[in-house]
Parts: sequence; C-alpha cells; structure tokens
Amino acid sequence: EIIFQLTNHTYVVYANIKVIDYYSYWLDEIMKTNITFNTYASYKNIVYNYIISEYGNLKMTTLNQSHIRKLYNSVATKSESVVRLVKTVMNTSLEHAVQRNVISTNVALDINLPKSIKKKEYRTLNIDSQNTLNIEQVKTLIKASKDTPIHLQVMFGVLMGMRISEINGLKYSDIDYINRKIFIERQLG
Repeated sequence: EIIFQLTNHTYVVYANIKVIDYYSYWLDEIMKTNITFNTYASYKNIVYNYIISEYGNLKMTTLNQSHIRKLYNSVATKSESVVRLVKTVMNTSLEHAVQRNVISTNVALDINLPKSIKKKEYRTLNIDSQNTLNIEQVKTLIKASKDTPIHLQVMFGVLMGMRISEINGLKYSDIDYINRKIFIERQLG
C-alpha cells in the first residue's frame, strides 16, 4: 500500500499535523513573504476567524469535502465576498499541503460555492461614475494639494492610478526617466 501511494505521489509524510498548526505555519512562513500586507491581513482574518475557529483541532488528513462545503455554506450566509476569499485561501493552502505531503489530495479543488452566491462575470470592469472624479475635480484636487506634503502622492494617485501602498514603496530607481516608465516593485502597507 505504501509503495502504491509513493508511486502515485499520495503518500502522506506528516499525518499528525493539526489544522491550527498547519495554517499558522502556512500563513506566517509561506504566505507572509509572498503577498502584500493587505492581502496577508485578509488571509489572516480568514484563517483565524473561519478556518481555525471551525476546524483547528482536526488533523489535516481528516479534513474532507463535507468540512469544506460546511465552511463555505456557513460563511456564505454572512458575506459573498468573504466566502470567495475563503475559497481562494482553502484552494491555495491545500494545494501547498499536497506539495508538502501533509495531505494526499486537495479536497477543496472541485467544491463550488453555494448556489446562493452569484458568479462574477469574467474580466468585467464596472466603473461607478458617482465615485469617479471628472477632469475639473481632478484639476481642483491637484491645485489644492500643491503646497502640501502629499502633493506628489496625489499626483501619482490621480494621474497614474497607483495605490497608496505602491506610492509609499516607490524609489527613485524605479523610475525610468528616459523611457518614461515607472516600475512598481514593492508596496509599503
């Protein structure tokens, strides 16, 4: 049986790891350095408030599709956007667990969100014109910020669509003055 599992890459090396231990490790050691601060904060919220609070004492090997469905259903009653994030976290974390031989298969892979959650249209951008500045408002904003310490941040934000964390992480070496390009290399949360 073990030889069969080794051949099929389904052998579980670390069978006694609990959900709380794995997710704490995955969040702090694997994801923290690979994602932005805001994404990390969102993932941390999902891990501690939903996954660990629900299944923290279970072993990773006993986690199954019914646990995942139950989690999605309970979160879906609270928020549509949060359940989408829970699905992302579960798929990503369990795929990593498979690669590290903590579990044999990703049990969250083929589980869909509850039917009450509407599917988002693929690659559609909805611009709310009520919350978008027109040209006159942009000119007024730039003029009003002229003698303030945030003038450069306003310029980058309004004219280039950069986020605050991207502006704060910008260095002079990230700007190519000859080709007129800015390279977003880091974010400071």
